[in-house]
Amino acid sequence: MASDGSRTPARRAISNEIAPTPEPMVPPTAGARKPRRLDPAEVAERTRHVGEVVAAYVDGATGAGLKSPPAPLRSRVGKQARELLAEDWEIDFLIGSARRMGAGEFNDLAVQVRKDDAAANGRSLSSAAGRREQEHQAQVSRALQRAAAREARS
Repeated sequence: MASDGSRTPARRAISNEIAPTPEPMVPPTAGARKPRRLDPAEVAERTRHVGEVVAAYVDGATGAGLKSPPAPLRSRVGKQARELLAEDWEIDFLIGSARRMGAGEFNDLAVQVRKDDAAANGRSLSSAAGRREQEHQAQVSRALQRAAAREARS
């Protein structure tokens, strides 16, 4: 249907009110632990170990009988390793976590490191990611049991 031009489009009224200003960030409490910031030279020294972390991830996967992780996954693990090293995580700890992650079909180094850190401190990972992982492991276990039962029947 053609427009005869008699209707003008409705326009939004422009308010002259000033938008509320956001409240300033509340500074952390005096007792809060501030993360240690590394100087650029120390970050550069630590990030040269990124290749070792990625290699541990690949070794973990191939050692568990899995195919070598594809390049995008290796790249993501390398990026996360750089970030974690800059946050002052121990290199050996990251290598161990990457190896476990590769063998366990995971691809998020930051989650694996925090999970390992919680386990090392005697705590379980109770986050949503931890619960999802537990649910996933239970599903995989049930699927393997069903497959074994089918195979035994045939």
